[in-house]
Amino acid sequence: MSTVTIERVLDAPPATVWNAFTDASRLALWMWPPRFATSAVSVPESGGAFRLASVEVGMGVTGTYLDVSAPNRFSLGWRWDDDAHESRVTVILSPCEPGRTRLELMHSGNRDDAEAADHRDGWTACLGRLAEHVRNDRG
Repeated sequence: MSTVTIERVLDAPPATVWNAFTDASRLALWMWPPRFATSAVSVPESGGAFRLASVEVGMGVTGTYLDVSAPNRFSLGWRWDDDAHESRVTVILSPCEPGRTRLELMHSGNRDDAEAADHRDGWTACLGRLAEHVRNDRG
């Protein structure tokens, strides 16, 4: 199975990036493009629910938080609505300079290189929107 690893440095402190990833209302703002009208559920505790959905484009992803260490690390299961296969997403946030965060995202358990490439493309777009979101809204 193939793993995608992406690293970014974001212009916001770890707590701000953590909130953007784990607060459902914030997550819905940046995770998918605005035209998707994304809804989100996020209960960032071990065993807590995770859900992203878009009625507009007919897609969704469901998961369960597997481990959580706020505000620095979480991992969760990741299963698309139309697929029985579950992969795993792990996010690690570390302060790297005053007011900045090094983000490492690993998406493991991809079935093959094609699925890994699709996830890499998706995460690259998502993390671009995240960078803009935390740069513009430090809450």
